[in-house]
Amino acid sequence: MRKQALLISSFLLLTALACGTTAPPASSWPTPTPFVPKTLEIPDVSPTSQLEPSETPYLSPWPLPADLFYLNDAGQIWRQPYLGDESAAYLVTRAEEKVYDFAVAPGGEWILYRTDGGVGVRPLDGSQGQVIAQDVGKPAIATRGRTLSWSPDAARVAYLTATGFQVYIPGADEDLQPLIFDAQLPDPSIVDLGWSMDGRWLVAWLANGLASLCDTGDLVSLRCVDLGALNSYVWLADGRLAFAPAEGGLALLDPEDLDSRIFMIPQDRYVDLLFQRSDETMVFFLHDNGVDQSGFLQLGVPSDESFSQEGMVPIQTEGLSWDVIGGRLVAPGQDQTVLFYDPVTGAEGQIASTGVPTSIDWSDPPPRGVTSLPLAADLYFLASQAGVVQVWRLPADGDQPASITNAGADILAYDVAPGGTQIAYVSGGTVYVGPLNSPDTKDMAVVAPDANSPTGTPAFSSDGNRLAYANNGIWMLDVNTGQKRRLVSDVTPESPDQRQVFDEPRWSPDGRWLLVKANFFQGYDYALLSSTGGLAPIFLNQYNTYAEWNADNTVLVYSDGSAFSQPGLSMVMPSRTPVVTSLIDLPILDVAQRPDERLAFLRAPGPFALGPTSVKVFSAAIDGTDVVAETGSLVLEQPRLSSDAIMVAGLVQTRRNALGRVSGSLMVINPATGQTFVLEGMPEVYALQWAR
Repeated sequence: MRKQALLISSFLLLTALACGTTAPPASSWPTPTPFVPKTLEIPDVSPTSQLEPSETPYLSPWPLPADLFYLNDAGQIWRQPYLGDESAAYLVTRAEEKVYDFAVAPGGEWILYRTDGGVGVRPLDGSQGQVIAQDVGKPAIATRGRTLSWSPDAARVAYLTATGFQVYIPGADEDLQPLIFDAQLPDPSIVDLGWSMDGRWLVAWLANGLASLCDTGDLVSLRCVDLGALNSYVWLADGRLAFAPAEGGLALLDPEDLDSRIFMIPQDRYVDLLFQRSDETMVFFLHDNGVDQSGFLQLGVPSDESFSQEGMVPIQTEGLSWDVIGGRLVAPGQDQTVLFYDPVTGAEGQIASTGVPTSIDWSDPPPRGVTSLPLAADLYFLASQAGVVQVWRLPADGDQPASITNAGADILAYDVAPGGTQIAYVSGGTVYVGPLNSPDTKDMAVVAPDANSPTGTPAFSSDGNRLAYANNGIWMLDVNTGQKRRLVSDVTPESPDQRQVFDEPRWSPDGRWLLVKANFFQGYDYALLSSTGGLAPIFLNQYNTYAEWNADNTVLVYSDGSAFSQPGLSMVMPSRTPVVTSLIDLPILDVAQRPDERLAFLRAPGPFALGPTSVKVFSAAIDGTDVVAETGSLVLEQPRLSSDAIMVAGLVQTRRNALGRVSGSLMVINPATGQTFVLEGMPEVYALQWAR
């Protein structure tokens, strides 16, 4: 049963906020000590010369900086792709469904949305989804800000209710159920909810301008502190909050230390429309006599608290917002249009919309598209060529990807031998083995049409001389002689609860063992097989987890906590009685040992994903100690660490292909540099495999 944390007492501060008082309860943070704004030389924000009236210049909105989403007056959400024109826009919600507000998830392929049935999440392809909050009502004001908000790591969401707001954190309860913080306020007229970059802090901004800063990191209580009345705010990449008090100025604040507040701009000028660009500069508008008057665009540098004027055209900022990169200003048009403004030149443009737009959101800016790139190792994947699925290789040296097979029917599974000299794949019911990029590929075994594992899941030994595959059991094939023998048979009795079907064999580095997946009627386990035969399968009793060989011939078993498993990482010493040592109790999606002998792993935010897959790269000593976070959040599906744990590959813009497999565009991330690339021209990639 879903557990809820109803924290009315922890919102006494918000109640005080709504009532105009500032007395916090004892559990709130200390009241910050008074501060004295520093004196700065303010540049003249008035035009340097009297400009002659002229016709407003035209602004072409194409290409957009990212996919644009808008909700229209009929309650429909439309997606306008960043390339093309208005004819490329398409409906992403059901025609009969009325949506009241929405937010696009990190990655741009999921939405958080509100209907009469409550608040729900679902991918844009509609293949799945769930309602996460029923009967929470509608916000009093739903057109001024973010009434629904994803944290940047896609691990938690916040949404307004008829009486306040809720924070929903999947898998955070002690029973791995969702944890819900429910804030009920005397004045529920919140117009905006904004998450910090690390997904811990949340700003709740009311229609009367008052705002509160809330800490969601405790998971026991939700502590909030009054920020006063604001004109604007933005979370910075360095973790600080930049905000513009209604009484004037621009302040920077470390949420961990309320006494850290400093003023980047003194309080004799007024600031609004704060936004931080990807280069970590900040844009905003500076006004002489209040934000209801026209202002001029400024460019600021939070690291040294400097700023300068960037725009010479006065802009009336009411009703405007920034696009996803902070380059143009955007507003819903009164008719069937979305309006665009250049804040530097004053140029104006528009795009046609279906219906009258009431609110706007954006997907993430598209990563840099490339046709090739240097990698930590060769990367292999499946993708179609001339209508047939083949194995492709993206070379580590930066050459362009190329197909390395020429199968006559779709390839269902494959493996590349260590060193990249040979390939094995299953196509048309046959296992083929041969050199890479050679027509001299011969069939070595037949996967029976009625096999319990029809894909065969072939796997090479570390020396490339032996091949294991599944075919009503696990077989071992001598690649040089063609001799084969079965190591274990599937168990398929009439009673399904006794079923044991083996597939996905993987060789230990020393070639003594095979790690195989044992599928039961419900769930699965991993088992060890001796490569010399003569031993029954040795089950690890690590149900519904994942397992990989480590370089030292131990087995790393890990899980994100989904599928009725416990999150964590363990090490197994293979023997007739395997020894299991628990290392880390965190939700993990992949793990590999780096050249420095530390274990690198992809940590999920929680056991049950809420929308897109989000991971961070962590590392730990080989014994599980000294756990260190090494990156921010990476949003991509089916992420895989390279064998040396230097790079991460995964999928974006995913969909199910004709074979029912989740496929998408290939994304490669170098966590050390922060560089992110997407392979252009190949939208249906899947079955990623880094070279060994």
